[in-house]
Amino acid sequence: MVAVVRRKALPIAVSEAMREQAARPAPRNTRQGALSIMHKSFGIGLVLIVLAVMMMLLGGCKTEAGSSRDVVCSDPEPVTELWNAYRCSFSGEPYTTKTEAEDGIPLLIIAPNPLPRDNSLKLRLALHGTGGVPKACTEPNQDPQAGYITIANCSTQDGDDATWWGPNQGKNHAGYRLAVSLNKAVELMKPSIDFGAGVECVGASMGGTGCILQAMLMPDGFWRNWLSVVDATVPHTNFAGKQGRYWRDPAVQRAWQGYDISAADLEEQMRKGRLSHVYFKLQGHTNDNLGVFDLDFLRYCDKYKVACFAMWGLGWHVQGGEPGVNLPWRDRYAGPDAQVRRLGVLPVFTGSTANHLQDADGKGYPRGHYNLGLSWNSKGVRDTEGGLTLPLRYLRHTDIGGGIPDQPEVATFDLTIRNPANFKLKRGDRVSWSIGSASGTVEVSRTGEVTIPALTLASATQYTPLQITRPTPVLAGITYTRQPRHGTRITVDPETPYSKSIDDASNWQRVNDVGRMWRQTEADVVFDDLAGGITVIHDCTGSDVICTAQEARISPDGKRVVYAVSTAPPGATRWPIKAANGPMTDLWEFDTVTAELWIYELDSGQRYRISSGHRDRTPDWCGNDCIVFASDRAGTYAPRSTPGRHPDGSYWFPRNFYPSKALHIHRARLVGRQLADITDITPGEWMALSPEVLSSGEVLFSAWEGDGPGEYGSTPQNVWWLKSVGLGGGEVITILGAHGSGNIITTALLKDWVDPARKGEGSTQFRALRATGEIHAGKIAVTNYYAKNSTGAMGLIFGLDFRGGVVEGALRASQVGGMESNSDVPGSAHYVEKSLEALTPYANDQDLGWPRMHRDGRAAGRAGYPAPLPGGGADWMYTHGRGYGCFEAVPPGRATYAALGGEPPCQKQIRRAKVEVVTNPFDPSQSEVMACGDLQWHCWDAQPVARYQDLYGVPTPQVEKVQPPGGECALRVVDARSGELYPIPGKGDEQNRVAFQGHAHPDYPAIVRYFGVEYFDHWTRTPDREGLMKTYPPLKAPLLADGSVSLPVECGRPFRHFGYDEAGDKVAHGLTPLVCNEGECTCHGCHDAHSDERLEQLGWKTAEERFRGTLAGEAE
Repeated sequence: MVAVVRRKALPIAVSEAMREQAARPAPRNTRQGALSIMHKSFGIGLVLIVLAVMMMLLGGCKTEAGSSRDVVCSDPEPVTELWNAYRCSFSGEPYTTKTEAEDGIPLLIIAPNPLPRDNSLKLRLALHGTGGVPKACTEPNQDPQAGYITIANCSTQDGDDATWWGPNQGKNHAGYRLAVSLNKAVELMKPSIDFGAGVECVGASMGGTGCILQAMLMPDGFWRNWLSVVDATVPHTNFAGKQGRYWRDPAVQRAWQGYDISAADLEEQMRKGRLSHVYFKLQGHTNDNLGVFDLDFLRYCDKYKVACFAMWGLGWHVQGGEPGVNLPWRDRYAGPDAQVRRLGVLPVFTGSTANHLQDADGKGYPRGHYNLGLSWNSKGVRDTEGGLTLPLRYLRHTDIGGGIPDQPEVATFDLTIRNPANFKLKRGDRVSWSIGSASGTVEVSRTGEVTIPALTLASATQYTPLQITRPTPVLAGITYTRQPRHGTRITVDPETPYSKSIDDASNWQRVNDVGRMWRQTEADVVFDDLAGGITVIHDCTGSDVICTAQEARISPDGKRVVYAVSTAPPGATRWPIKAANGPMTDLWEFDTVTAELWIYELDSGQRYRISSGHRDRTPDWCGNDCIVFASDRAGTYAPRSTPGRHPDGSYWFPRNFYPSKALHIHRARLVGRQLADITDITPGEWMALSPEVLSSGEVLFSAWEGDGPGEYGSTPQNVWWLKSVGLGGGEVITILGAHGSGNIITTALLKDWVDPARKGEGSTQFRALRATGEIHAGKIAVTNYYAKNSTGAMGLIFGLDFRGGVVEGALRASQVGGMESNSDVPGSAHYVEKSLEALTPYANDQDLGWPRMHRDGRAAGRAGYPAPLPGGGADWMYTHGRGYGCFEAVPPGRATYAALGGEPPCQKQIRRAKVEVVTNPFDPSQSEVMACGDLQWHCWDAQPVARYQDLYGVPTPQVEKVQPPGGECALRVVDARSGELYPIPGKGDEQNRVAFQGHAHPDYPAIVRYFGVEYFDHWTRTPDREGLMKTYPPLKAPLLADGSVSLPVECGRPFRHFGYDEAGDKVAHGLTPLVCNEGECTCHGCHDAHSDERLEQLGWKTAEERFRGTLAGEAE
């Protein structure tokens, strides 16, 4: 009844104004969509940015710092025929100090006349220097610039406490004014503004200092992070550290008055990445005693990969540079074709050998330059999903003068490329680069940017394109299990009763599976390079050892294979396989006693055992030094199946389907060649198999739930559900199987080729769910088949989106596209995931009958063992069973080529699916054979030998840190009286409100009074009766007035949970055991909020969020 429900991310509406601008090309041939504002490479609060932009563009013009309505402006007055000026003023907190509040502080906004309405004007903050007051912000003829809206604020000075553009009287009044003046410009000129360009801040002397300071201090998250360019001439730069001369100025100390100067610690802000979006152009002089030019600024740029271009001399406080030193003092960029936009690619040059920064001892040169000669051509930038082109140039400077040497003929530098909007860069990705004759591959170390080290360019006037693409994902080959296929015709005496000749016995080559846990035939694990080379990793069929090697899985780095080897003890009996109702064959099967895990190193060819003494099976990797696997180490036994009524009226009797030790999922670290810290992460399960660690970190596995009465499901041995659990264990979430499935569409998808007379059943239902694979990131596939009669996990493959337990599934069949029914009756969807569909609808997962047949007489076969392939497209991999599909219950008379239209009775081969849904196995545009295309071998359970990064876009599964068990645990319920307790259509028992998962009395909400748990002990021997080995008296807690309850439970100990009426009778129960770790096991109610529809009614709130507002939550 318990389900953990996480908050669903709600879509953020983006204003129509932004949509319109996003659809139009920005100036200079760059298509900059405003929707790209949401690109995560900013490294800042995404929601903050979107909300701020929405407020501005929708007319509110209010951001974190304040509202545009706090600024009073006059009507525009003409300055010239081409320019208008808006005279404005601020007054009051937080924009002015107390002494300035009466008079206010002026603001001047200068814009073209008339204003264009094509989003072509950039925003430019112009900060004046010491001598700029008041004319810089009051006289309209001050510095208008084509293509810009110039926003000229005034700084302040109260007596001797002067910091100009820094905090004053302990508060950043100037920062508030800058932010809100930008809001005012947006209010006045919204259709004219090119938002993708960002904001440029330009200043000289203390104005330049102000631009640098406010890039760190501006008290407005949006505008501070929307700054794109700082162009500072003769500024202070020596506030880089707390001991800089700026901080030692008494006037600064008085003005800041305890304001946190660490916020303006340049190194700290660069280290934290808070200036990684800004391009700095600096020009100054090392002998300037008014604006000290500290070279540490540039050292920090190099160290923390911040975009900077600088030059300096000994010209004191001269803004035009030092006479006689031939540097491009007034140029913003090192080349005429470069441009920086906030929504655009930002190249960052560091470590250039053409710099003249410091000598070998680290002493700075009195005159010098940083990144001189290195530039790019913005018009040639191409940013697409498939790649990035960035034209680069190095043009050396000579005859500079002032003792500065000529730049070298060749420059070597590191290049960091930041903020591409379309060519996504995710941490752990690898990208290929080429420029001229040089090329290479690098790994993305930080999402949104990539650094290419040691690029080299010779001095030239032309640009050389740097090309960055995604390397073709490398599929080094595949591993799979392989077995010699029986291919000899067996002829029998026609007079022998029930015996018939068969073309071969391939349908009876049994494979270890849920219906045959420990009896199997010999098989090998092989590596196939897909170019004709096959390496036998573990040889069982050709050795004297009686064994089966199987279940190979590849480590995330693509270098190792872990697999299981099941071995018969020395001297063990083996016996020939018998074809059903027919003769014996020359194939052998045996019973295994142990199963060991082995590792094979693909590079060296070495193999070694990592476990022994237990039955360890179905391994998978949770990291390069972490594995999960099924094992009998817990020492428990699965309970007997309970007698119950079969739909045909017959009865089953208690039976031990699994009389040997049960398997649970275990986690272990790989230390050298041994397993360490082995932990059972599914202690509450009866039997668990086939863990699959998903890219999101959850562990998917198959669990046997066939202990209940027969009327709750299929043949008990078929009742295998799909579940998930975290790597730390604890609460288990059921993904598929708990409520059956209804009828899932199959035959309707095959009309273009299937024989109408032999099309099989029109739909299918859940049977045994095993052999899973994450075929794409977040997309899982699982094989559905009739246990035991299928030789291995061969049936039909389902696909669905994995949502991590957010909800169980849909409420109404009409909400599931892959379901045959279109019913709107609540409960008709059986709570299956809405995206559930048959990925191989041609395949047969039934127990009896013919396979589906093509119109030309060929049998379609079966499918199983889904797996991913690298490349990012629709391709995935699976095992195709030709002919009857490898089903040992086939009548012998049908195990012939003639009966199957020329198809073999059974042959397992590895196929590449070229489409998401393979409807026709005979259509080469839908699938193709990758391995075992001839009749010599059976091959199944293939896995790609590829890097995890190339499969899922992350270097390893994104598992959460495993917390040791312990702490305080509780089972918490928001309202135990509420629930989605709809009868499952077709179930005759009215009390069966929630099929399989649980049971509830029809009047449950009205009569439930207590919530409780019962601990139990697993069987530690083969069960000799029904039920559990031992159950303990229930622990109950009364429901509070709002239906909430909190019941302490032991962490890590399995229990079953119930609802009780006033008399103490059970009126609701979940048949599946639960285990809680600290912080887990909070549910909405009794099977409540398991569907999307119900969770939406609850506002997508998690159970934890809702519980905090209950009486039980407040009591905690």
